[in-house]
Amino acid sequence: MVPPLPDTERDADPSLVFIIGLHRSGTTFLYQTMADGLPVAAVRLVHVLCWRELSAPEGPSTLETLRAALNETFRARGISDRKIDRIHVSANTVEEYGWILRYAGGSMSLREATLPVFRELCSLVPRTGEPEGPLVLKNPWDTGRVAWLVTTFPSARFVFLSRDPEAILRSQVNAAVSYATEPHPFLGLLLAPIPRGWLYLAVHRWGRLLLGTVLFRAAVRVLLRASIRRELKKFSAALSAVPASRRFELAYEDLCTDPPGWLQRLREFLGTVPGDSPGRKS
Repeated sequence: MVPPLPDTERDADPSLVFIIGLHRSGTTFLYQTMADGLPVAAVRLVHVLCWRELSAPEGPSTLETLRAALNETFRARGISDRKIDRIHVSANTVEEYGWILRYAGGSMSLREATLPVFRELCSLVPRTGEPEGPLVLKNPWDTGRVAWLVTTFPSARFVFLSRDPEAILRSQVNAAVSYATEPHPFLGLLLAPIPRGWLYLAVHRWGRLLLGTVLFRAAVRVLLRASIRRELKKFSAALSAVPASRRFELAYEDLCTDPPGWLQRLREFLGTVPGDSPGRKS
């Protein structure tokens, strides 16, 4: 097994950068933009869906085989994007570290119980051909955990992505209706290693069958609006918990208008060298 990071984060700072934002706020687009355009390391689908194999003693030597096999799985199942958006899916597409925490630690969020798994992840990812730069991570389940992250990782930096709450609501509602009415083989792959993970999609489908599509959409909208209000309070508290010198703020709408400009600002914030090679794109 790849050696984990030392127990004391101060002894071996892996230069962590956490992207903080709500579900469906554009964090994956930001993450992929950073991974494609900056010399940074990132958690990718090959790390998530092949975690067990990669964390085995012979893991790193089988990386290319695992990547090829995963791409073939996507091809065989007709998976080209995430279906709820146009994010391209391949073994090198970025993904949330929360899935690995759930598979190996039992929780989607980073806390004391899942910290050993997270440290192992931070040790493994840079050894799988990622650029020698900061390790960028994202996991919307940790929006309310930022104060803890700040103290647990005293050198970590944070990129906060905001988005119009109504746009977030529309996106979350559309995703929920899609889960209830269409097959989602990509999400199914992510849920498969979780005991009874299939229930997530099943509950959406049962709810739609019980209420009908119109009532289901209306009910989901009410529930998600309340959830977003709670998450926005967590987001605001998270901003306050991070010193100004360790945080970077941008809006999804601005990022979409000028990706190169915001990449340059992020490069300056992270201190990466312009001549360094960007991350994987395939």
